[in-house]
Amino acid sequence: MSERYNGWTNYETWDVHLWLSNEEDTQRAWERNAFTCWEQAEEHASYQSRSDKARQLLGDQLREATEDHPLIDSPGVYCDILSCAIGRVNWDEIADALMQAVTDYVPVEKTQETEA
Repeated sequence: MSERYNGWTNYETWDVHLWLSNEEDTQRAWERNAFTCWEQAEEHASYQSRSDKARQLLGDQLREATEDHPLIDSPGVYCDILSCAIGRVNWDEIADALMQAVTDYVPVEKTQETEA
């Protein structure tokens, strides 16, 4: 039986992406982070492209930002359940969606450079 939810890996992934993209300021902030990750990413050996490295960097940032929340450190049943749900989030899939802004932009940027 598939756990997919609204086209996402699972409900937890869909829900986190919804919260990150539902408010314009939050979405724009994460899109800026995606651009920064793209700029920081360089070819990392033959097995990882620039876009894969950028996606990995962004996924790590997303995970760290969420795991550093004070509720995660509170002892109790709610913390345990929250930690379990956060552990099910597919951060790479969310990073993929956010990196789409970069991949949509980069070809235009390269085209403009070659025409100049």
